[in-house]
Amino acid sequence: MADFFKNIFLFLKPVCNSVTVVCALLSTLYLVSSGFVKDAGVYKILDEIIREICFAIYVSIVMWLVFEFQKSHEEEKKWKMRLSEIGKHVFYAMFGRKLPEIYIDQVMLCSLNSKLYRKNFEARYYLYDNKLGNDNFIYIVSDVSFTISNVSNSSCEYPLTIVIPSPVEKKLVDYVKVTSFEIFSNSEGGISTPIEKNKTDKKFEELLEKGEDRIEYSVGGISIPPKSSISIKITMNIVKPANGSDFLEMMIPSDGMKISIVDSCKNKKKIDARSIHSESIIKREINGTNEIEFSIVKPILPHQGIYWWWANQPEK
Repeated sequence: MADFFKNIFLFLKPVCNSVTVVCALLSTLYLVSSGFVKDAGVYKILDEIIREICFAIYVSIVMWLVFEFQKSHEEEKKWKMRLSEIGKHVFYAMFGRKLPEIYIDQVMLCSLNSKLYRKNFEARYYLYDNKLGNDNFIYIVSDVSFTISNVSNSSCEYPLTIVIPSPVEKKLVDYVKVTSFEIFSNSEGGISTPIEKNKTDKKFEELLEKGEDRIEYSVGGISIPPKSSISIKITMNIVKPANGSDFLEMMIPSDGMKISIVDSCKNKKKIDARSIHSESIIKREINGTNEIEFSIVKPILPHQGIYWWWANQPEK
């Protein structure tokens, strides 16, 4: 019986909506035109009565709209709660395991709730040991490129921040800088966030002078329209110890990553890497060159990536 009345309500709801619109239009038309009735007597009294009825209709419509808005807002909250519960039970349905909620929340936070997805990540490093006049450090030129896609139905911001290690010795600070970055929009709307490199450079230099261990080169939030993407290219110079390491960490879900190291040092380095990932790293040495390539070809979650290191070769 309850389903019967529910079906009747769902059937009549569009009709009620149409009637409400018609009443609103007729009331508006009458209220506008009623001012022209000037004759006294029964017509004037009738006009006043109809005017009050029109005002009553307006009040009813406003109350109905407020009620519908609150109702839809409550329904939306209920649906979000239900989806959250469904998401937690999906793991049990798929894997037959009742996982702790704190574990499921972390999985949702790191991957399933993300609106952004990174693709085609490539980093290329050129190592030099003869540009600083100091054998304890090497000079690295890094070219990084990738694409960020907004996979949601609403606009969202990508916080473009580059973290660069500060050199140990103060006199090497001038060698550390972001020499260029380019942002290309792959959508018709373009990028709505203005990028001012000069201001970003100045703020970065101020932080660098303070001698912090890790300096953030913060470009700011870049607005990406729904179902759209942007491509980013960055070139930067950094200074590292002659024997050192670096961890290239993904902060949003990615389809994989690749890094290439070109050893241009006078005294060639021993270079290797490992994946901070369940998938083993793929290593490829380019024949006839001083270039070596490391890659992960499977999807990467936040805080996973490639850890790579370099060291002086023992003298023969």
